[in-house]
Amino acid sequence: MADLLANIYLIGYRGSGKTSIAPFLASALGYDWIDTDQSIEAILGEPIASFFIRVGEKDFRHIESHTICTVAKTPRQVVSLGGGAVLDPANQAILRSTGKIVWLDCPVDVLAMRLSADQTQGSGRPSLTGLGVVEEIESVLRVREPIYRNLADLIVPTGSSSPEALASKIATWWLDADALPSAPKTSAHKSLPE
Repeated sequence: MADLLANIYLIGYRGSGKTSIAPFLASALGYDWIDTDQSIEAILGEPIASFFIRVGEKDFRHIESHTICTVAKTPRQVVSLGGGAVLDPANQAILRSTGKIVWLDCPVDVLAMRLSADQTQGSGRPSLTGLGVVEEIESVLRVREPIYRNLADLIVPTGSSSPEALASKIATWWLDADALPSAPKTSAHKSLPE
């Protein structure tokens, strides 16, 4: 059985399904769940997008790191992280030392569709590059994908399965003692079929 005091951290590009999958996964495991972006917005008293524009990425990342450090102190949680949370090596160390990391790997075309829908519904996330949606995703993933891959204890494709189905697969992996790596992170990680 998995270390039942450890957290499960969901990482991946914005729109990959972290916030949608987290509550189903937490319910399946009897864990609490938290979305760090939602926690940050509660602290800021404003949407991240407006804070990002008003104050900038550097200050946002500082608040994000503080939030991760605080959240990681509580065990037995499913934690949905912002897409760029893994950029800070200190955050990476906290995640590795307090839980297992699941990368929700979503195809660029699906991400673009989801992010475009968010923009249409007025719940847009801040642009990170000023590029078009597809170009921005590709540009940002060139930097982040190697980090996501390196950190991941499990890689889950999220292009077409429902959040419920993906949560069930992750829960099965979590509860399967043989599936969890017992040694420190190496290049070996498990990837689930979609």
